Amino acid sequence: MFCGFAAEFTHKPDLAAEAQWASDILLTESRLLYSAVTTNLEWTVGVGYGSIDLEYRPFASFDALTSPVELHKDRYFADVEARPRISERIVLIASGSYYDGFRDYRAAWLDEFYRQSYSEVPGYKEAHPSGYSAGAGARWEYLPERGFLETSVSYAEFDVAPDYEAVPDPDFHVVRSPGSINRIGFSISSENVIAPFVRLLNEVTAFDTSGREPRLSYQISANIAAANRWVIRPHAGYAHEDPQFNAWYGGVTLEYDVTAALQVFVRGAYYHDTGEILDSLTVSGAPPPIETYQFGVGLRYSWNSMTLQLYAGPYLMRYGDLEQGTRPFTNLYRDRNWGIAQMAFSMQF
Repeated sequence: MFCGFAAEFTHKPDLAAEAQWASDILLTESRLLYSAVTTNLEWTVGVGYGSIDLEYRPFASFDALTSPVELHKDRYFADVEARPRISERIVLIASGSYYDGFRDYRAAWLDEFYRQSYSEVPGYKEAHPSGYSAGAGARWEYLPERGFLETSVSYAEFDVAPDYEAVPDPDFHVVRSPGSINRIGFSISSENVIAPFVRLLNEVTAFDTSGREPRLSYQISANIAAANRWVIRPHAGYAHEDPQFNAWYGGVTLEYDVTAALQVFVRGAYYHDTGEILDSLTVSGAPPPIETYQFGVGLRYSWNSMTLQLYAGPYLMRYGDLEQGTRPFTNLYRDRNWGIAQMAFSMQF
């Protein structure tokens, strides 16, 4: 029985690492995945580590309470996904994830600002960011090898680094924003082979987050075999959240097969959103409008059962004007020129 099972069993370890840096910030993330496929089940388990190193520098003109400091933050995370096949054309999907630590440098920066400003004031509580999520869905092959419909629902809960508001009366204290956020999500996507050389994916996603209005997004991407050795992968998307948040983005990857084992590619992407700042004279950590530009060059090389992919390029971040309440975070929301380097290695047995 064991020999029969082994004949239908394949497994693949994957290692991925990424570094992103600017003049005052270094971000790293590494992830180890293990996936296995049998006749009626595909599953993946992953663990990872991320780090944030930044130079916290207050904007002295609007911040007289905090001092410069070098910060280091760790983040650990794990995730799992299972895809059991219940019929020839239907696959169920179950997933879960957990993390402990700050998810991005913005949260770490804001936490340091509030810690230095209010740690001795009644109402302040030290942040311990962490979170988990769980999801379930299904994938239906409604046209053999040409049409796929996938739906999923998810629930997530995050303990975040909250904002604070100073209240002078009757005794000076601070009021903490909710430290826990709940989010329910729903997505539906359709993947279709519309021609022998074109594969198209459309996806609609909705998130309902506590304390905010629902956010609705749409994205489209394609895989186009433009010639014997050329592949084009464009993508674009849009998101909206009341009362005034809008985001749109797009990009393209152009890939060329140098040989059967070696592919080189170039990638470009653009993103813009309107920011989340409301008209307010109080201190607000909400980000202003932003535009980002990404360019890069990569290569992928395969031999035997192994594949190595490398990618590097610049990432430019440009913010819009800050409002009065966001002036203390001028050094957080300043234009930055980033560098990105990525590596991915996989094996299949």
